[in-house]
Amino acid sequence: MAELKLWQRVNNLTGQSSKSRNLVPFINNASKWLINSLPEKFLWSIASTTEDDTTQNGLVGREGDVDVVGTGSGIAYDKILAVWRYETTYSSGTANEGTIGKRVKRPCLEIPDSLLYATDESDSIHFPTRMFPKFYKLAGKIYVKPDPDYNEEALAANGGDHLLYTDPAGTTVTVSGQNGDKAVIVYAAPPLATENTDSWILAEWDNVVIMYAASQDLMRLSNAEVEKVANATTGLLKLYQDGLPTYTPPVVPALPTFSYSGSLPTFDSSGLTFDPDTALSLPSYVSEVMSSLPTLSIVNDIATQTGQTFPTLSASSFPVPPTPPAGPSFTYVTPTTVDLPTGLEALSTTLPSFVPPSVSISFTDFDAEMTKAKDWMKKGLETVEYNSTSNISRDGDDAVLSIGYDLWNEDVEVVQAKLGAMASDLSVAGQEMQKQAQKLSQYQADVQKESGRVQSQLSNYTQELNKVVQNAQTKMGTYTTEQKDKQSDLQASMEEYKDRIGKFNSDLQSYSAQVTKVVNEYQTEANTLISQFQAETGTQVAEYQAIVNAYVNEFQAKYQQALQKYQQEYQNELGRYTAKFNTSLQEFNALVAKYATENQLRLTEYQQKAGAEIQKYGAELQGQQTAFESNMNKAKNYVEQAQIRLANSKDLFTKSSTFYQWAINELRSGTGALSAPPQQQAAQRGEEQSST
Repeated sequence: MAELKLWQRVNNLTGQSSKSRNLVPFINNASKWLINSLPEKFLWSIASTTEDDTTQNGLVGREGDVDVVGTGSGIAYDKILAVWRYETTYSSGTANEGTIGKRVKRPCLEIPDSLLYATDESDSIHFPTRMFPKFYKLAGKIYVKPDPDYNEEALAANGGDHLLYTDPAGTTVTVSGQNGDKAVIVYAAPPLATENTDSWILAEWDNVVIMYAASQDLMRLSNAEVEKVANATTGLLKLYQDGLPTYTPPVVPALPTFSYSGSLPTFDSSGLTFDPDTALSLPSYVSEVMSSLPTLSIVNDIATQTGQTFPTLSASSFPVPPTPPAGPSFTYVTPTTVDLPTGLEALSTTLPSFVPPSVSISFTDFDAEMTKAKDWMKKGLETVEYNSTSNISRDGDDAVLSIGYDLWNEDVEVVQAKLGAMASDLSVAGQEMQKQAQKLSQYQADVQKESGRVQSQLSNYTQELNKVVQNAQTKMGTYTTEQKDKQSDLQASMEEYKDRIGKFNSDLQSYSAQVTKVVNEYQTEANTLISQFQAETGTQVAEYQAIVNAYVNEFQAKYQQALQKYQQEYQNELGRYTAKFNTSLQEFNALVAKYATENQLRLTEYQQKAGAEIQKYGAELQGQQTAFESNMNKAKNYVEQAQIRLANSKDLFTKSSTFYQWAINELRSGTGALSAPPQQQAAQRGEEQSST
């Protein structure tokens, strides 16, 4: 099985799938941290010397045809294990073309900044000599005194290779090619890994490196999760704030009003008059037929001869004529059981309006906690505290130093304290996120509750409106029915009057027969007396009989003519009255039907229009609710994702802190301490800070 690369081992430990481009820098950071933290006795196994370098980094006098005496070495001096000079001795001659005897290694003593002056004062008791050389660190370089003056140029016959310089005593020194003293620095440089590195010289410490790199990568991933939540442009909270819906309720519609069209029709009977007693009169004996009975000269003779009175006719001889029925009088009474109002019944409810619930969602406190957490983290553990992008300086009382800076400077206690502070910030941020998420859920629930109330009241309003319209339609139907009943009553009254007219006609026929009987009896009695008179006296009475018969015939003819005329005029008047009554009734029926039809249609039209407005309003409410729910679910999804990522960030951060602690423990178990000796470490840090 192929050996895992170092960065793959980090992923194996964390369970993540980070790319090598992210992990290799962390491994190298871990390597630097380890080298900075290990005491010197553990570093000799990985020590390097300047002799192995292509150039001598200023530890010679002449290099590449350039005089570099006293320029100092530019090698990093974080972990300098030893410095010495190779002192060259000559069996004959001097450094200027002398014969080299041997080179002696002379250890250099490090001197503090306070004795730097002595390196240029030849009469100082601290003046470094070839036997007792010294070195010091200044401005990022290491200076070895006396200055190394080794001339790397090949020996030239014409002296073109010579190095000329003036020493602190003011003496001009000439060094020919391949002569002179050089300096050597022994240092521990952190070994750097690449994406292909699977093993290295720090094998016995690779657990520390792997765990430290794992801690940094988990911190990076934690920061990445935080960034996905809190980024001001693309973060989930920004997406949430941009997409958080506000419920804008639709305008409550103004429903159409209803009023009955026209006025209630009434039956007008004022023009229906019929009085046969006033308009007509039955023919009587005196006034309508004959003025008097005929005069007979033998009447007295007949009475004397027969001893009987000759008959006479008078008004009292005739029966009392029948009285025609009184003219009908129809009075229409509007039905009182139905009271049609001018409009619809008043509704006890009104169209409901949506009252948006209030909500106050703010991530200000969350942002504040996340800002502090990101300041502690400083985007992937930067080890510099000022750059043109972050613009965060470590200078000043209010400066924020990242965990990365403290890691780089081996401040384990400070790192642990800041990790605790960051954990607290993430915890508070999580609580604040949960608090706002609960407010958001409550807001959504309040909107749903208000929407439910509006829909319920809208349904109740619709039911009540339909009931009111139905009541109006029922009343209109009842009104129409009762009008028809009243019309039937009128028609029945007319039929009843016709029945009385029929009876009157029958009585009239009987009366006519009685009148004829009276006249016939008169004729019979008169003719009998005349015949008796003729028999007793032998007188010719044919003339008298002809007079009586002519009178009776004339009376009968005139009476029948008058009676027929009366009956005809009576029937004509009755016909005209009946026709007018029927016309009035038909017109009234038409008005009732028209009134009922028009208002039924208006009720139906009103119900349709009002129902359409209510339905439209309900649809707008539902549409707004659907859109609100959709957008709210999207917003809640952003918050839920933010909570998940924040929880992931907190989990990753906890694991990062755990791996960092493991690395510290592993380092402590291997060295007995967390870092290099305090005095040397403090001195190096002070020098580094003063030089940078």
